[in-house]
Amino acid sequence: MQAKTIFILILAFHLTSCSAPETAEHDETETQVIPNPEYSQWQEQEHPPVTYELIHEYVFREDDDLLIGSPSYLVTDENENLYFYDFDQPRLISLTSEGELRWISGQEGSGPGDFESIRSITLHNNKLYISNVSGSRLDTYDLDGNYLESQAFPEDLSSASVIGITDENHLILSRTYWSNIGSMIAIADYSNSFEKQKAFPIQQLEGVELKMRGSIRTGISYFQENIVSGNFGEYLITFYNLEGNSVKKITRDFDRIVRPGITQQSVRSFGGVQAPYFFPDGHFAVRAAWPTNISDPDQYVRSEKKEKVIYRNTLDYFNPNGKLIYSFETDGNSSDMGYLTHIDQKGHAYFLNHYPVTSIRKYKVNFPNENN
Repeated sequence: MQAKTIFILILAFHLTSCSAPETAEHDETETQVIPNPEYSQWQEQEHPPVTYELIHEYVFREDDDLLIGSPSYLVTDENENLYFYDFDQPRLISLTSEGELRWISGQEGSGPGDFESIRSITLHNNKLYISNVSGSRLDTYDLDGNYLESQAFPEDLSSASVIGITDENHLILSRTYWSNIGSMIAIADYSNSFEKQKAFPIQQLEGVELKMRGSIRTGISYFQENIVSGNFGEYLITFYNLEGNSVKKITRDFDRIVRPGITQQSVRSFGGVQAPYFFPDGHFAVRAAWPTNISDPDQYVRSEKKEKVIYRNTLDYFNPNGKLIYSFETDGNSSDMGYLTHIDQKGHAYFLNHYPVTSIRKYKVNFPNENN
């Protein structure tokens, strides 16, 4: 997920030890605030308390008949079958949990069953919901790859990504928040022509309004009736209820995040804190990235000669109470494991890698027993 400098930029982007957890704070809005230190007490141990067991690697080689180049928007079903979109050759692909091809569906285009600039894939009640044609319509497929139907989003919901579906079959949509850094959230009734039930903004960098019609869209995830946001300006994870109220904030004493660079004509992000990926038991992982050689982001965006941005990143694991367990910090824009892209219903984590060949690695992630 790399940043790009253009005049209008839209980026679509889921404890410390065995001692008792700290008492949570509350801000002036009665939002629960859970503070974390820069590193947990486990950070200096010889062996990380979070460990990985490789279960399977799905390797996509250039000489394969499938020619899968850029798998994206990965989801899995209860049998651990994989479903994803390939941006290099626009099509929907499903593999078994062992990596065998189940089916391929679609082609490039804007007709029924075609794909063009999709924004998201969501699996719910044994159907795949795909925000397609630049987020202008919602396509539905069954799990055998059969195209079922399309519904056009109304104009005020266009350019939407589906980040979740409630038990009432209401879609949770994330849209561009023009001239702001953040996202517009809408909850819409899929069975009733996308009638909006609720809409509210998630705004970052309070008081900052872009001078152009641009935006940087906040990463959003959905877990247990909470809409959860990362942040582009500080290490902050914010939980919202379905009414749009902030109910919990998780912070970390970490001052290396660099806010986006903003000028009169353009805006560019420099990493930031992504939305969490949640495990079924409530543990969650957060990736953050920051430049090591930029102190003035606005000046960097204004400058004509731009040096290469050098990044560092961290993949942080938290317990269900929002306390930091361990941080895997490395050079570059992704962790040594690759890009965390999905966690399935059994708690297996899927990491996307592009070198030396494109692959998806599936791991069991083991967390420490906090009661010992």
